[in-house]
Amino acid sequence: MNGESKIPKNLWKGLAIVLALMLLIAALLTTLVALGVFDPRPLGPVTVRRSLERIGVDQDSKPIHWLEEQQPGEDYSIRLAARLAGGESDIGYGLVLGTSKEALILAVSPLGYLTFWKQTERNGTTTEELYIPWLTWPHIHGGTGQNEIWLDVQQGQVTSIRVNQELLKFKSVPAPDEGIGLWSETFGSPAEISFDTLEIFSGSQ
Repeated sequence: MNGESKIPKNLWKGLAIVLALMLLIAALLTTLVALGVFDPRPLGPVTVRRSLERIGVDQDSKPIHWLEEQQPGEDYSIRLAARLAGGESDIGYGLVLGTSKEALILAVSPLGYLTFWKQTERNGTTTEELYIPWLTWPHIHGGTGQNEIWLDVQQGQVTSIRVNQELLKFKSVPAPDEGIGLWSETFGSPAEISFDTLEIFSGSQ
């Protein structure tokens, strides 16, 4: 004997089988991820899908453009895809729920920031209640990259917020009902924002 112990052949065979299974599982998981199996799901099937428009924003203005669509009278998800089309990059754009008297607004900036607040108008005076002040969010696409804003509304509350599929931690807040709008603002020179698509999902899965 030479003093060296030999590994049994059946042990090598077992290790090869385990390795093959691990590679198979890794390949399966990669395929499932690519197919979107683990992606978050909206609250129901799509009921509205429409292309929007480009909107010019002048300096020192922050208009809300109200759409003809109204919020569903049940739990729903709403997704807005938008991007900077040209001009000033120090801007914000986003999604509005509510009316001109009371509105909930979630906005992003291509400089890598987002904010979330409620805007109320009474007797000609506008007040704002900040839920999330402008803060950096690493998942925002900069420059002219498209950003997706996704809100889930359940029992009259905004229960989840996603920006480019990434979940934002926040405390749920009441969602003013009725209208849907587009918000924009430039903090410097004029800009043009392309509001690309709006999708609403509601009803049974």
